Amino acid sequence: MDLENTITEAEVSVDDVSNQEIAEVFTFLCQLRVSENAPNMMYGSAYIQNEFGFDKYTSKQLASAWRKWFGMQDKKLIRELEVA
Repeated sequence: MDLENTITEAEVSVDDVSNQEIAEVFTFLCQLRVSENAPNMMYGSAYIQNEFGFDKYTSKQLASAWRKWFGMQDKKLIRELEVA
């Protein structure tokens, strides 16, 4: 299953952010989660803000949406994103 389909199925939406942008952020967060210096993902919004330039509010919405989405996903998809 492709990432944008899982975003649509999970009914993820963030004001003024396209599904393609959400997919890029979710891929980034999955890779960040398994990096050598993996941060506490509760603070993922700061990394989103720095990496993608979204404002603080949008970054928090994206981080929250990712945490909810992540918990709903098949581990195979997550592993694929971690190494993408």
